[in-house]
Amino acid sequence: MNTNPDLLKSTAKRVNEHFGGPAAVARALGYSDIRNVAYWTSGKRWFPPKHCVTIERLSGGKITRSELRPYDFAEYWPDLVAMA
Repeated sequence: MNTNPDLLKSTAKRVNEHFGGPAAVARALGYSDIRNVAYWTSGKRWFPPKHCVTIERLSGGKITRSELRPYDFAEYWPDLVAMA
């Protein structure tokens, strides 16, 4: 997948700001250890698809699956393509 570093970091920043930091993101995703989310919340890797729906739901749609996986969201959620 494309690894545009600026987009990765800005996405991670939005998630961190919405939830209140990496520790809060970890708790929201069901982890007790921040190390489980460190690569995602630091903008080094995209959030895994299995967590994107949860983030979208918990953010009230302010952070969308297509924002969290901009280069391959259609592979995971083809219904979003029809909505675009």
